[in-house]
Parts: sequence; C-alpha cells; structure tokens
Amino acid sequence: MPNKLLQEPIRITRPQDLPPITVGLNDAARLLGVSPAWLHPRAKAGEIPSAIVGGRRLFRIASLEAWLAERESATAANAAGADAAVVGGSR
Repeated sequence: MPNKLLQEPIRITRPQDLPPITVGLNDAARLLGVSPAWLHPRAKAGEIPSAIVGGRRLFRIASLEAWLAERESATAANAAGADAAVVGGSR
C-alpha cells in the first residue's frame, strides 16, 4: 500500500498563521499571573529565562512553562517535606 503522507502536497504555512514562540514582558507576566513589575527584575537577574532581542526582552513560552514546572516540583517537594515533619512530630 503506498504511503499516503508522501503523496500529500506540501502546504506552506504563512508566518502569520504560526503560533508565537516568544512573548514580550507584559504577555509573559499575564501568562504567569504576575505583574510586569514583579517579572522584569527577576528576568533581568536571570532568575526567569529570557533574552534581549532587538533591544526588547523576550520570553520563550516553552521556557516559561518549563520554569513554572520546576517551581511546581520544588513547591511539591517542600510541601511533602513539611508534611513528613508534621507526621513525624518534629514541629
């Protein structure tokens, strides 16, 4: 049976139809649910991944998602440790 994928015509997607891979400061803050004033100094200090491109600070959406996932894991680990301390009676 012939491979149908190889017979399909290649469709060129226009750049304006592609989803963005980066967002600016205001949109990054909105995605994270924080203010730009909170986000900017942390990004500038390298605590949150960003890059300066054309004089503008940009945030890769995938990097923000990964950063948030790391924070969630750390928060869960800290909570589990606190719960263990309460159960063990060391509080």
